[in-house]
Amino acid sequence: MRTIGLACVTLVLGLAIGSAVAVSAQTAAWQQLCYGAVDVTTIPEGKLVTCFDVPTPTPVPATATPVPPTPTATPTALPAPTATPSTPPAPSPGFVIDHSAVALFDLLPDSAIQQAASQSLLFRHASVGANISDGLDCLRNYFPSRANPYQRPNFCDRGLAPGQVIYDNKYDRSLWTFEFHSPPPGQNPAWWNKVSIFVDRVNSLAPSQVYDAAGFKFGYVDGFTGSAIATQFFVAGNNGDIVDLEALEAAHPETRLVYWTMGLARSVGSVEAQTFNQTMRQYAAAHGKVLMDIADIQSHLPDGTPCYDNAGRGLAALCDEYTDEVNGGHLNALGRLQMAKAFWVLTARLAGWTPGQ
Repeated sequence: MRTIGLACVTLVLGLAIGSAVAVSAQTAAWQQLCYGAVDVTTIPEGKLVTCFDVPTPTPVPATATPVPPTPTATPTALPAPTATPSTPPAPSPGFVIDHSAVALFDLLPDSAIQQAASQSLLFRHASVGANISDGLDCLRNYFPSRANPYQRPNFCDRGLAPGQVIYDNKYDRSLWTFEFHSPPPGQNPAWWNKVSIFVDRVNSLAPSQVYDAAGFKFGYVDGFTGSAIATQFFVAGNNGDIVDLEALEAAHPETRLVYWTMGLARSVGSVEAQTFNQTMRQYAAAHGKVLMDIADIQSHLPDGTPCYDNAGRGLAALCDEYTDEVNGGHLNALGRLQMAKAFWVLTARLAGWTPGQ
């Protein structure tokens, strides 16, 4: 993915809303710059153009610190999840992974890491989810989708202080399946479609594809000004609402459902997004759900300092230190690392680890 114009997700104003011809022409034009798939999403303010580029591997300079170790063995290919989920300790009750939980990553014992790695997970996402997946690969220092899976790309460590660069092959995420909401060029459909696509995906799994946990996330583009997500998602009877997820949980007791708040950006945000996130936190707490509070993680620095939007509205926003974009919400090396750490804490908790053990 690559920043084009305003951000990697770019707001293109002045186009004829609802015009299929305009969308097609705009898509073709942006593809010449993106060198990859292009997703054009219509919102009231215009067109959101998302570039999904494949980065070119760049070797780490010889003087870089630390130098990736020479592998002594080739990790096995991504195994298909077994028909029967792993059998960790009794599932923990609902819990929240927020910015304060990221620090627990440094306390994870090897036994908890091994249990977390044994969990099979399904996670559906758009471009920021791909950033998180990249962060998990960087943490393991293995890149199965690249021609040379042992060539560490510069984006893993770009901008990090030497003490922030960490990786270890023990962080094996090979059982954690990350998928776009739908195939290109529709990786980022409307928010209600994200719900129905996820529900259909889980319901269509074969017995040999049972996952220990599953989840999906809304993107920051779903919280644009005027979006109805903050109200309609939590009201029964709407297309793609919380009741659909509750029914999915009831139909698949073997799979733990992970709820997510909505990701944030620097300026592409709104009161609607803030309201949705607060309502999701209240819902998860009241119903004993597992919640990955990505909004809280993204809007706090590692030392706990809160971050706000760059338009002076006082809205919680993605910290400037977590992105290289002026207004967008895609993650840089530090942002990816924070979310990768949070994901490991989440999965360790799902596998039965309790902080302090």
